[in-house]
Amino acid sequence: NNEDMIRRLQTACFSALMQVDAWFLMNPPWKQVSREANNAGNFAPDWQKLEAQCREITQLRMQLVPYLYSSFVRYHERGTPPFRALVMDYPADPQVWKIDDQFMVGESLMVAPVVAGESSRKIYLPKGDWVDFWTGKSVAGGQTITMQVPLNIIPVFVKSGTLLPLARPGLHARAPEALQVSVRVYGKGDRAFTLYEDDDSTLDALRGKYNRTVLTWDDSSKQGHVERIGREDFPRYEIVGWEQA
Repeated sequence: NNEDMIRRLQTACFSALMQVDAWFLMNPPWKQVSREANNAGNFAPDWQKLEAQCREITQLRMQLVPYLYSSFVRYHERGTPPFRALVMDYPADPQVWKIDDQFMVGESLMVAPVVAGESSRKIYLPKGDWVDFWTGKSVAGGQTITMQVPLNIIPVFVKSGTLLPLARPGLHARAPEALQVSVRVYGKGDRAFTLYEDDDSTLDALRGKYNRTVLTWDDSSKQGHVERIGREDFPRYEIVGWEQA
């Protein structure tokens, strides 16, 4: 059903590979989720609404590409998986040892997927300060909360202090708008973030051919700072704005 499709796509948005396997359908699944009706060309009466919901989710994925790319660079350099169980980040917290329905995405995002039929779910927040990605509301860690989950929401919490780069969504990762980044500041923004620029077509980055764009935030003056390290002639990120969550 439509709800199940939305919930699956939300989880895929925060996975290593966001992909819709619809090889068995003649038409996009958001036009008709029933296989038999889809292949007969009978679209659901409200398919445009479902398509719009799916578009919002895929646009969020495209916004996250700069953050995810930096997470994969960290994976290459340090061996830390971009998508991982909470226990990897909080090994001393017994509460996370058996949690298998929440996970970290990169250094700063924690995701708690929802399945069809759920209107609320319990979420454990490890120690530290967290911010709801959708509302900007701060929540203290070290506790379990119950969160209402309307269909347009997958619970995502951001570590306070994070500088989260969000690209303008484009049709692909090298569209011109995909290099235009707004930085969302959480808390005091004291966790610097590094973006990576390379040629996007070879493995030269593994030999050090890349630029780094370091983002920092001065909370006293409420100003962001950008430092580019490297002189490679690659397409460059353009920081188009800073906003506090």
